[in-house]
Amino acid sequence: MSKLFPTAVIGSMPRPKYVQDLINPELNKNVDSEDYQKKLQTAIKFIIQFQESAGIDIISDGEWRRLSYVGVIADLLNGFERTHKNGLWWHTVTNKVSLNRKNLFADEAKFILESTKCKVKVALPSPFLIGARMWNEEKSRKVYPSRYEFMKEIAKYLKDEIIELKKAGVSIIQIDDPNLCLFVDSEYRKKFDNPEAECEQAVELINDTVNGIDDIQIALHLCRSSGTRSRQIATQTSSGFVGKGNYDFILPYLQKLKVNQFAMEFANSDAGSYSVLEHLPKNAKIGFGCVDVGAGIADTSEKIAERVENALQYTSKEKIILNPDCGFAPGNQANVSLDEAYVKLKEMAKAAEILRKKYG
Repeated sequence: MSKLFPTAVIGSMPRPKYVQDLINPELNKNVDSEDYQKKLQTAIKFIIQFQESAGIDIISDGEWRRLSYVGVIADLLNGFERTHKNGLWWHTVTNKVSLNRKNLFADEAKFILESTKCKVKVALPSPFLIGARMWNEEKSRKVYPSRYEFMKEIAKYLKDEIIELKKAGVSIIQIDDPNLCLFVDSEYRKKFDNPEAECEQAVELINDTVNGIDDIQIALHLCRSSGTRSRQIATQTSSGFVGKGNYDFILPYLQKLKVNQFAMEFANSDAGSYSVLEHLPKNAKIGFGCVDVGAGIADTSEKIAERVENALQYTSKEKIILNPDCGFAPGNQANVSLDEAYVKLKEMAKAAEILRKKYG
């Protein structure tokens, strides 16, 4: 029998300065060297044990190999121009993409699987997200006349990677798509002539990516936080988020998706009512965002358990997985310390124990 209220991370964990320097391409050119790989693997073993010690059931490698959760595609594929601006890395498609490192995600996953007895999650960016962040009308049109053409091609490569992740034995494959989630915001929708068509496109691309891949938990992570900005404010307010509003606008599109888990943010009041949970596909698990990842915000185990109990009015206890709202460091910088992330995860694990004693 599966454990009730399992705990999971979303993916990224805060990168200490040592790890930021280690994966910085300006500081380390020879990332294929044996010395570099040993240093990186030692660091990743630490972040795996870190999650285990906090009491997390489903872990990741902290995404410590990645400059960002989107930019990792430039490691998988050739064809991108990389620039460094304001402390962040940006990638723009400027040539036809081609495979650079086949089975990139599966090879990373094998190391995690060898290093833990916990279940393992690996996250990939969605084609829709990649198109929004990496296709530029001025620089990309000569190779991909439309963003849609670029995204369709990306979906094929992502599907191959997901198939290999399944073969490797990963428990959960997560597709990150904050850009779909931003359509919850009425102000954001005004930027588009046809926001409904954009959402339809996001759904089509995700379904293309996962079509025919069965017998594996495939999650969609819907994130509304604005990069690291929401992690910089000591007192979290709605101003720290781009996506304000409940999930009602995108709900019809979520219902069309061929995924079997939805990882959604609910720790912040901008997310609206938990009642949306009863309208998700019947057999889908729910990665319930119940821990605020903002710096300086200390959710107690009792507060976290209370959020989950409120959600149980709209879904069953067997479907719930406890998650933080988002990853702690989706970009290559983060303002939440490792110590603070550890406390947040420990409180979430304590909340899961409270819930198991009550409902187990």
